[in-house]
Amino acid sequence: MIKLAYHDDGKQKWESHEIYLKEDDFYNNEFDVWSHNPFDVHGYGKTKEEALEDFKKKLQYIINEWKAFETILFNPNVFEIDIVDVDCFGREIKD
Repeated sequence: MIKLAYHDDGKQKWESHEIYLKEDDFYNNEFDVWSHNPFDVHGYGKTKEEALEDFKKKLQYIINEWKAFETILFNPNVFEIDIVDVDCFGREIKD
């Protein structure tokens, strides 16, 4: 699940508050997709055509994940978007 991360450096300046994508790494066995870098997609196969089909399958999975995230992010009926507080290194702050 794609999340948003939020960090406040406490300086109360124009760049003190930051929101960015925060995604816990995962591996999807069905599609052989590692989420650490969702744009680092590799298709494999015995032929060029098989490799292209494998690439397209994996890319479609990633696009579907982004579409689901888009639906949640822009849905006015969602009461709370999953935003986690992080420190300046992007590590989640646990309460």
